Amino acid sequence: MTTSKRGVRMVRLVAVGAAGAVIAFLAVALLRPDPGPEERLADLQAYLADLKPLAEDTGFLVINGLKAGVNDIGQGRFPDSVLQQQPRGWRADLEKLRTQFAALEPPRGLADANAAFVESLDGYIAVTRRLEDAAHAPRYRRRMLVRRAADLGEDMDQVWNRGAHQIQRELAALGEDMVIWLPDPTLNPDADDYVDGDPDERRPNDFLRETRPRATAPD
Repeated sequence: MTTSKRGVRMVRLVAVGAAGAVIAFLAVALLRPDPGPEERLADLQAYLADLKPLAEDTGFLVINGLKAGVNDIGQGRFPDSVLQQQPRGWRADLEKLRTQFAALEPPRGLADANAAFVESLDGYIAVTRRLEDAAHAPRYRRRMLVRRAADLGEDMDQVWNRGAHQIQRELAALGEDMVIWLPDPTLNPDADDYVDGDPDERRPNDFLRETRPRATAPD
């Protein structure tokens, strides 16, 4: 019985100690002053230095891989064996980038921006799966499947853009110029418009330039 009471007392002491530690941590966090402009800018610049190569690699993959692949697969521009292999390669590269984005430590106030980048990478990875499914499908079904991939890709563009906007807004609040490698489409409302005709006129956010209608087929 004595041993049991000691055990109960010990559990209570541990619980009280843990609660005290949590309260102390919260008190320090709440009492810690917000960083001043100079500290905010230094933190942001350090984050941007890590973000820049990842954002550029992602942009290259999305524009020259996924967005070009939508049209290549939809129009059967290459042998099926090539079209089926390409999405797997893009997916492997995007998965590596997704891991790197998730490991970044954004400054205070920009956690949502970094989370948006990670979410968009998850979506772009899903786009590669849809493109691979389209490449394996009979040719008469490919156009519909490609449209579904394009629809998801455009949705993920908007998620990515949300993160970019938050970062550019923070730069503006600190009196800094926007970074050109992370364009903010809210400053260029036409950036997401479709461009028909000449493939060279395709803007970066055009996943499917031939037609406007979105696919309505169920997953």
